[in-house]
Amino acid sequence: MNGDPTAGPCSPEGVTDHTPGRQTRGTGDAQRGPGGTCFGHGGMFHSSIIWDDEADPLGNVQHIAEHDLSVADVEAVLASPVSEGHSTSTGLPAVWGHVPDGRFVIVVYDEVDADTVRVITAYEVPEPRRRSKRTKN
Repeated sequence: MNGDPTAGPCSPEGVTDHTPGRQTRGTGDAQRGPGGTCFGHGGMFHSSIIWDDEADPLGNVQHIAEHDLSVADVEAVLASPVSEGHSTSTGLPAVWGHVPDGRFVIVVYDEVDADTVRVITAYEVPEPRRRSKRTKN
């Protein structure tokens, strides 16, 4: 990177997806916080998220709403995940984290290209228990 915090794939401009009924929302530079932060998985950072039209009953916005989550909730987890990995059921990339109201969720997504992801699903999951360190007597 050339030192310009707004240069590269995580610039504030974002991209427009010209697929009918889809919106790509740029997430901006790392100084902006949720809804304006680059996010990554495995060291690869993305700067835009494809969201289907809110009116599409089969779209990802409606799907996450069925799980009582909003676009802002999902973007908050993508911006600040607690952990990253893959969905055990689909093998797709996934992140886990807290939404603003404190619920712990998984967000499963597909990497469309080097800069763009499309959210597949997101839903509340039990937060992993921390293992206590035991000492031998």
